[in-house]
Amino acid sequence: SPAGAIAGDPLSLRQCRPLRVAIVGGVARLGSPLDRPVLGPPGVSLALYRRYRPQRFADLVGQEVVARTLLNEVSSGGLAHGYLFAGVRGTGKTSTARILARAVNCDALVDGEPCNACPPCLEILSGAAVDVLEIDAASNRGIDEMRDLRDKVRYLPAVLRRKVYIIDEAHMLTTDAWNAFLKTLEEPPPHVLFVLA
Repeated sequence: SPAGAIAGDPLSLRQCRPLRVAIVGGVARLGSPLDRPVLGPPGVSLALYRRYRPQRFADLVGQEVVARTLLNEVSSGGLAHGYLFAGVRGTGKTSTARILARAVNCDALVDGEPCNACPPCLEILSGAAVDVLEIDAASNRGIDEMRDLRDKVRYLPAVLRRKVYIIDEAHMLTTDAWNAFLKTLEEPPPHVLFVLA
């Protein structure tokens, strides 16, 4: 077996080159120091997909076209008021939405990439940002939740530049909920960005 290949992993067998491994804080890590794992509260274990979630557009695997398009829009300032990310499970829809939320609020963009070091980026990374709301539409799928969202959208962001609503599992919303949400989605206030995943 080639050096660095993992048995049964066709991707690593195709690459056939040794991987560089760095030991950071007692944890074996692959890749650059910018690919830091997201650490949760002490004593709480995180799933691997959350622990090693991509932190930059460049980290998205298999989504180069999407990443380049979003980078160009963030760099030029020509962002739309809403985005729809579609795809099968595990393609990075929610991860891309979180990176986009950091990019539109970052104080020190680096070629369209969030710096992940400024106060807005750190606040969003830690999950403490009140202006970035991730809503699970599978469990909040009714008309009352969408009416509540419609009412809250009018308020300006508390800390960040833009308020970002990430609506995960958007296909699970009821017809009545979509109808209640439609006007807000079509004509949101200028300080709001919607990402439907």
